[in-house]
Formats: sequence, structure tokens, C-alpha cells
Amino acid sequence: MRRGKSLVRDLQDSSDGTAAYDNAALVAAKDAMEFASYIKDVCEQSNMPYNAVLTVYLMTEMLNGGNDQVISTPEAQDIATKLTNDLEGLPVFYHIRVFKLFINRYYLKIMPNVMGNNFSEDEAALSDILINSSKDFKDNINREPSPFEIIYLVCQKFYQGNHNQFSPRDSRVIRKFLNDNNCQKAVLNDYIERFAQDFEGKR
Repeated sequence: MRRGKSLVRDLQDSSDGTAAYDNAALVAAKDAMEFASYIKDVCEQSNMPYNAVLTVYLMTEMLNGGNDQVISTPEAQDIATKLTNDLEGLPVFYHIRVFKLFINRYYLKIMPNVMGNNFSEDEAALSDILINSSKDFKDNINREPSPFEIIYLVCQKFYQGNHNQFSPRDSRVIRKFLNDNNCQKAVLNDYIERFAQDFEGKR
């Protein structure tokens, strides 16, 4: 997502075939997990918390050329180069696939003890915020978003202190989303299923 653009390819002609996209999606999920492992190691060494949402935020920030200290190392930049090549140009159908693979693997390998089985009003509200943000992106940019960049944009507004863009209820549940691992897992899985219903046909 680079200044008003989407990470997703605006594909009008599928003559390129799907085999290359299938392979790119698998490689992207592998490289995303490499980045997740890197973030886990850096945070543990610094006694800092980490989670799936922070990882997606930092990963997308890195793809946007951000200079956060955590993602400015040569190792992170090497992963950024690979992920940029993997993701940019993929139709939205394959971003959904990458996102699903990444989330499944993250909670299997990085946080296997997180259950994510509590879906309350807060989790429903968060899923609504994310899916509505996805639709707003499509309306404003006239292009399908990547689910990665929607997570990034919602987090970015909050991290930058733009809380006035959210209602008090939304601010409260977003704060929960950023810090509660079980909440994150439940919301991310629900969101990507809803996102797929709206956008999965855009191959």
C-alpha cells in the first residue's frame, strides 16, 4: 500500500494463469512467517510484547518503507524485499489465501496456546470495524484492499493518536484488539471469512 494505492493487483486479464499466483501465495505465507519469527525473537530479546496484529502492522509498515527501529535491520529489509516481490501484484483472492495461511500458521507455531474461542459483542464490533474499513477503502480508492493493509490502517490511526476518528466504544474495543491475544485470534478469523465473502471473487 503506497500512498493511495493498494497492495492488490488490479487484474483485468487472467491470462497470466493461476499456477504462478498459487506458488507466490505459498511463498508469501512462508516469508510472512519468517518475519513473524524475526519479530518474536527481537521482542523476546528486548522483553517486549508481541502478537499477530503487531506483526501484521510492522510487516505492512515495512512494505511501505517505514523506518521503525525494529524493521530497519538488514535482516528485516531482506525479508521486506522478498515480501514485496511476493505480494505486490497478487490479485485479492490470493491475498486472502496468504492471510489465512499466515494466521493459521502464526497461532500454530508462534502462539499455540492462544485459543481465540471467545466471540463476544466486543469481537463482533471489531470485526465490523475491519470489514467496514475494507468497504470504505474500496469506495475511496476504487480498488480492492489487501486484508493486511486494512489491519495496518486501523492500527495506524490508533497508534498515531487519531482516536477522535473512532467512537468511545470503538476506541475501547480497538485497544482490546491491540493487546488481547485471544480477542485477536477470534476477530482475525472472523474478519477474513467476511472479507472473503465480499472480495474473494476478485481473482
